[in-house]
Amino acid sequence: MKLIYIAHPYGGNPENANAAEEWCAKLSKVFNAVFFAPWISLVRHWEDSGETRERGLMLDLEAVKRADEIWFITNTWKLSSGQKQEEECALKHNIKIRYFQAELLEQMIAHNETIIERINLQLLDN
Repeated sequence: MKLIYIAHPYGGNPENANAAEEWCAKLSKVFNAVFFAPWISLVRHWEDSGETRERGLMLDLEAVKRADEIWFITNTWKLSSGQKQEEECALKHNIKIRYFQAELLEQMIAHNETIIERINLQLLDN
């Protein structure tokens, strides 16, 4: 089973943290993969500034290196500064990248079993 890193903007907004956690839960329920977003969990316990932010990003980039894929989920198609670094890390380490607009991904999960099946088959491929 593949390990998929969720790259979701945070920007100090607790609603973004909640959304990222919800995506991990929702996607893990539908797709044949484990979805995770480590920094989102850490910000619940760490201050999102200075050294802790840098340490969190360092841990995230290490997680990206170990992931099979990275999925970017956004509403704007504009990546945050942290997401840009995650993207650069994934490219450098040849990690498969997928980009999803949040609203379209939500609709896909709700209504399009064919696409879900196709992605699940891709996730099973090594």
